[in-house]
Amino acid sequence: MAGYATNHRWPKHKDVSASKKVDYLSEEEMPTLPAMFNARVERSPDAIAYTDYDDATDEWRNYSWGQTADRVEVLKRALQQEGLKQGDRVGIRYRNGYHWLLFDMAALSLGLVVVPLYVDDRAENIAYVIRHAEISLLFLESRDQWLSIAPHLKQHKDLTSVVITEEGRDEDTRVVSFQTWLDCTEIDFKDNTRINPYDVATVVYTSGTTGKPKGVMLSHDNIISNIRSALKRMEVTRKDRFLSFLPLSHTLERTVGHFLPIMSGSQVIYSRSIKSLGEDLVLHKPTIIVAVPRIFERAFQAVNTKLESAGRIKKWLFDKTMSVGLNYFHFTHKRARLSPAVLSVPILDELVAKPIRARFGGKLRFAISGGAPLPPAVGELFIAMGIPILQGYGLTETSPMVTGNTLEHNQPLSVGIPFEGIELAIDEENSELLVRGPNVMLGYLKNDKATSAAIDEDGWFHTGDQAKIEDGYVYITGRIKEIIVMSNGEKVPPVDIENSILRDPMIKQVVVIGEQKPWLSALVVLSDGIDFNEKQVIERINRQMREFPGYALIRTIQICDEEWSVENGLLTPTLKIKRNNLLDQYKYDIKKLYGETDK
Repeated sequence: MAGYATNHRWPKHKDVSASKKVDYLSEEEMPTLPAMFNARVERSPDAIAYTDYDDATDEWRNYSWGQTADRVEVLKRALQQEGLKQGDRVGIRYRNGYHWLLFDMAALSLGLVVVPLYVDDRAENIAYVIRHAEISLLFLESRDQWLSIAPHLKQHKDLTSVVITEEGRDEDTRVVSFQTWLDCTEIDFKDNTRINPYDVATVVYTSGTTGKPKGVMLSHDNIISNIRSALKRMEVTRKDRFLSFLPLSHTLERTVGHFLPIMSGSQVIYSRSIKSLGEDLVLHKPTIIVAVPRIFERAFQAVNTKLESAGRIKKWLFDKTMSVGLNYFHFTHKRARLSPAVLSVPILDELVAKPIRARFGGKLRFAISGGAPLPPAVGELFIAMGIPILQGYGLTETSPMVTGNTLEHNQPLSVGIPFEGIELAIDEENSELLVRGPNVMLGYLKNDKATSAAIDEDGWFHTGDQAKIEDGYVYITGRIKEIIVMSNGEKVPPVDIENSILRDPMIKQVVVIGEQKPWLSALVVLSDGIDFNEKQVIERINRQMREFPGYALIRTIQICDEEWSVENGLLTPTLKIKRNNLLDQYKYDIKKLYGETDK
C-alpha cells in the first residue's frame, strides 16, 4: 500500500479476558447489544447493576439486572404501541441516569435506532438533529426542554410522539407525560424483532466544531467489537464500580461507561450532576471512572492554587512526592532505576498523596481519559499520587476506542497502543493517522460525499489527526487543519501551546491565534476572582512555555470578560472550543492585537 506506513511493532500484551477474576460474556452470547444485555441478566439476575438517585424520595436506589430487565420490558411495550418500524429513529435528551439506560435498551431491543441528544446543547442545534435524523419519537426529561425546541419544529411532521417524564399538559397533541404513556400500554406484547449485528444501532452526531454536525451511523457490531477488543487489554470485574458523569450522548461514556459494564457485569452508579461530582466520588468510592481531560485539569488547577499559598515545607513535600511517585511508576514500567528516596513513600503517601486520592473516593484502580489531549503535567500529577490515568484515543466514527494505555503498558505522554483487531497506518505525505477495523462506522447519515471523503476504497478511515509511532506507542502530534502557519513560515501546534498555558491555575480558558501573522496572540479567560492586567498575564503565560522556541511565545492577548460555554455557542456539548465561532466573535479585538484597522 504505497504512501502508508503500516509496519509497526507493538508491545506484547497479555489477554486479560482469560483471567479467572473476570466474568466476561462470550462472543456467542452477544451478537447484538440487546442480546448482550439479556445474556448478562440471565447470568447474574440478582447482582446489583445500577445505582441512581431518586429525587422524589431524596435517596439512592439500587437495581439488580433482573429488576432492570423487567422495567425494560415495560418500556418495550410502550414503544411498540407507537407503531414504529424496525430501523425508525428515536431521540433521547436526558441527563445521565437509570431512565437513560431503560429507554436505550428498550429501543435497541425493538430494532429502533437511538439518537442521543445533548442536554446542554442549544435549542436550534437539537432541532437540526431531530429534523436531519427524521426522529419519530422523542424522550425528554422536562417540559422546558420541549418548549425550547418546539418553535423550531413547527414544520417537522416526522416527529409524531414526545414523551416527557415531568407531569403536565400541553396543547400539542403529540406530547404525553411518561406515566400516562405507560398507563395506556396494552398488556399483550409479542416481540418478533430479529436484529442483524450489522444493522444500525445508533446515530451519534459529531460535536460540530466547524459547520453542521454529521450523523455517525454505528452498528451493533461496531460497538460490541470495540468493547471486546478493549476488555482483552483492561481487566474489569463484577466487583468494579463505574461512576457515570460524562453525558451518555458522548460516545466514550456510552461505550465504556454504559455498554462495557454489561459485558463485564460491573455496577454503574449515576452521579447526580457535575456540581455534585465531588460528593458522589467520596460517597460511592468508584474503582473506575471515564472522563475528559477537563475534569482532571480542574483538580490539577485546584491543587496548584492551594500550593501557591502553601508554606515552604508543604511545597517541598509535594515536590518530593511527585519526584518519588513518578520514579516508582517509571521503574515499574522498566523505564528507570529505583531511587533510594522510595523508602520515604509511606510517609509522603500519608501526608500528600492519600488526601488527593481521597477526593476521588480513595478506591480508584484507574481512570480513563479521552475525548481530547491530556496535558502531560496533569497526567503526571495523578500518576505520581497513585491514580493511574490511562489516556486513549478515538473518535465517534470509531465507536470510539482506537488506542489506549493500560496498567501493563502505560506511557503517559502517548495515547497508547491499538486495541486488538484494529489496524493503524500513517500517511507518509502528511503524517495523518488512518484506522481500519470492525469498529469503523458504517458511514454518515444521508451524506455519501462525506463518507467517501472519510473512508477510502481500502477501508481506511482518515482521522484528520497527525500522529507518530515511537517504541510501539502512538503520539498525536496535531490536527491537520489546526496547525498555525505564521507569516514567517514557522508552523506551531496550538493545542500543545494551549495545554502548556493551562498549567497555570490563573488561566481558565485559552485559544492561541496567529495564522499568517508575525507573532502569536491568545484569547484568554481568567479564573474566577482573578484580576491581573495584560502584562502580568503575558508574563505568567510565557513562564509555562519554556519548552517552546522563541517564535512561539505569546506577545499580545485579549482578556475575555465572558466565559466560553455551550449556551453562548463557543463550546460544543463535549466542551470542545468552537474555534471558528470564537474567532468570529472576537474578530475586531484580534485585529487590534495586530494593529490592523478596517479599511
